[in-house]
Amino acid sequence: SSIATESYLVLGALAQRLPLLHSVEQLSKQDMGLSGIQVETWSWSHAVPMVDLALSWLCLNDIPYVCLLISGQSKNILEGSYFALVISSVLGMLDSILERISPDSTHDGKSYCLPWIPDFVPKIGLGVITNGFFNFLDDNAVELEQHTSFHGSSLVQGLFHLRSQGNVDTSLCSISCFQRLLQLSCSIDRVIQNATTNCTEHLKESKTGIAGRILEQGICNFWRNNLLDMLTSLLPMISSQWSILQNIEMFGRGGPAPGVGFGWGAYGGGFWSLNFLLAQLDSHFVLELMKILSTGPEGLVTVNKSVNPIVQEGNNVTDSVAITSERISSVLSVSLMAGPGQISTLEKAFDILFHPSVLKFLKSSVLDSHMKLAKAFEWDITEDEYLHFSSVLNSHFRSRWLVIKKKHSDEFTRNNNGTNVPKIPETLETIQEETELAEAVNPPCSVLAVEWAHQRLPLPVHWILSAVCCIDDPKANLSTSYAVDVSKAGLFFLLGLEAISAAPCLHAPLVWKMHALSASIRSSMDLLLEDRSRDIFHALQELYGLHLDRLCQKYDSAHSVKKEGSASVDEEKVTRTEVLRFQEKIHANYTTFVESLIEQFAAVSYGDALFGRQVAIYLHRSVEPTIRLAAWNALSNAYVLELLPPLDKCVGDVQGYLEPLEDDEGILESYAKSWTSGALDKAFQRDAMSFTVARHHLSGFVFQCSGSGKVRNKLVKSLIRCYGQKRHHEDMLKGFVLQGIAQDSQRNDEVSRRFEIMKDACEMNSSLLAEVRRLKTSIDR
Repeated sequence: SSIATESYLVLGALAQRLPLLHSVEQLSKQDMGLSGIQVETWSWSHAVPMVDLALSWLCLNDIPYVCLLISGQSKNILEGSYFALVISSVLGMLDSILERISPDSTHDGKSYCLPWIPDFVPKIGLGVITNGFFNFLDDNAVELEQHTSFHGSSLVQGLFHLRSQGNVDTSLCSISCFQRLLQLSCSIDRVIQNATTNCTEHLKESKTGIAGRILEQGICNFWRNNLLDMLTSLLPMISSQWSILQNIEMFGRGGPAPGVGFGWGAYGGGFWSLNFLLAQLDSHFVLELMKILSTGPEGLVTVNKSVNPIVQEGNNVTDSVAITSERISSVLSVSLMAGPGQISTLEKAFDILFHPSVLKFLKSSVLDSHMKLAKAFEWDITEDEYLHFSSVLNSHFRSRWLVIKKKHSDEFTRNNNGTNVPKIPETLETIQEETELAEAVNPPCSVLAVEWAHQRLPLPVHWILSAVCCIDDPKANLSTSYAVDVSKAGLFFLLGLEAISAAPCLHAPLVWKMHALSASIRSSMDLLLEDRSRDIFHALQELYGLHLDRLCQKYDSAHSVKKEGSASVDEEKVTRTEVLRFQEKIHANYTTFVESLIEQFAAVSYGDALFGRQVAIYLHRSVEPTIRLAAWNALSNAYVLELLPPLDKCVGDVQGYLEPLEDDEGILESYAKSWTSGALDKAFQRDAMSFTVARHHLSGFVFQCSGSGKVRNKLVKSLIRCYGQKRHHEDMLKGFVLQGIAQDSQRNDEVSRRFEIMKDACEMNSSLLAEVRRLKTSIDR
């Protein structure tokens, strides 16, 4: 079996070098065995006998091990998988032959009528139909139910049995055979459908009878129920392979060689393991299935209307929304498994994901979802807008992730080096005109065809956020209007994925989602000027605020358990990763981004509520101290602390900004500096969150924490000295002293205790003590 497998793999590779059967060059040659002297091709005169030999392998009943596999009586699973691999190589070789008769894609994306086709094409089709590869059970084909050759077990069922065994080797054999069978069926349908009415008599004769009518109408059409069953069975397998991917994502990018590549040493073997190879083959097959099932104007959503009810414990339940949501999540998962050299896989995934019908489904899911929207959406999306969203999203993600990274241009290098290099005149390459079915691209078979350097694959888990940030990407060289359209479409797409709880979207770190929202408004406020994008932006803020609250609760519980000395592995993971570590996760110089964002906020926002909410996130206690300090200083220096919203209007729960009490001395000193400089005066008048946060943390540090006495004394002195110079700060300082004191019988005792702390901090300075006594008198009134 191994010799046969290798032989047909070689023949399949040679078949890819066949000239196009109906190309102008081929038709002009009388002898089909001749080819260009300098062209590395295979001869059709040699290929046709090989096809006749391969047809004998389609008679599955003549192969004992395959018969046992189909009937489910095979005791030697490994031997059956080996013969399944032989069948896979044969099917692959036949598919390569048909590809050279009628290519799946041409240089202009069109299909052409074939003046004639070889006699072996219908033989291949009939061989697949009549030899038990799958069951043709269709509700509309009543005659088939009485035809015995279409009943009983099939190769598809035997392959499913192999795939469900859990053994990696047998699973690889089965999924490979699945994929080749599906590709061959599509190729047969394509060649038959492109054949003109002037084709050979053999083709006309083959279209008689039940098998002939199946051949004429299309194998995949009659195989639809089998395809749906396959898809339903494989989707849980795709979801279960997430753990492999997540472990690989924990490791950095290395190089093309095993041992240096992705996830080397990871649990499950990493990028070069058989487990990951199986996950990739599964993902490719799922995409092929979805591509076939989603043909039509409504794309993937069409599948929901024709799918049979799901049987769950005796109850027939039809839930098209859940089915479509699961399939969208699966396509997203598949996109994360594509590695270098698999750009075509991602192109198929993008075509499915960004189809207008999927965008319509996401919009309806947003309206019907369980998310608590701040307000009901009063806008709608037109058909033209769906088409536009589909176009800009597909174009953006292809150009952002599927294009090889390039070095800086020569002009950029010259400018940096300060040297004048003479420009080389650029000329346009001559485009040779070809007739209808000319050879578009037939690259030489080389092991170096795949370029590993400068690639962007596999995609990071947060790749879906790049469209939202498109408006803030200076390297994209896009027009402002187009970049805004991409970001609007990206916001809409992101909210739709959140509404259906798409698994990859849920696994994207919250810190990246928060950063994406900030990046979308850093360079321009255009997104917030349109009602629809503004509503979507607000909804995402609310959603991520709830997520942030949940993460903070996990962090607090894990932190408290860790103090008791019994923290679990999962809880320790929460403490390490599930906080807003912008500097650690996004970029080491993230403070520069925050400063530029606040500069934009001060320049053009005019106190916009949504913009202010986004800026206030960087003052949240889950954010790194360096980022909080940079954000506060930028706001204070620009004198826009008063433009921030009230604390109860910010993203997330109020306690997230107040607890735990601030212990970073640099941040506390910045709070005090803003207080004494007058930067918080208007914030106090407008009840902005900036003053509430500063007052809470300063009061907590002075009166409740056992921190550095030197720092505490310094803070108290500066506040009292400012109070003595600015009488209008009296109410502000009263709030500082009374912060957090309950109105009960012990209130007076707590107030007295705090004044004693303030007196001690004055260190016997008579002028400061006088101001403290005056403040106490004002409070006691």
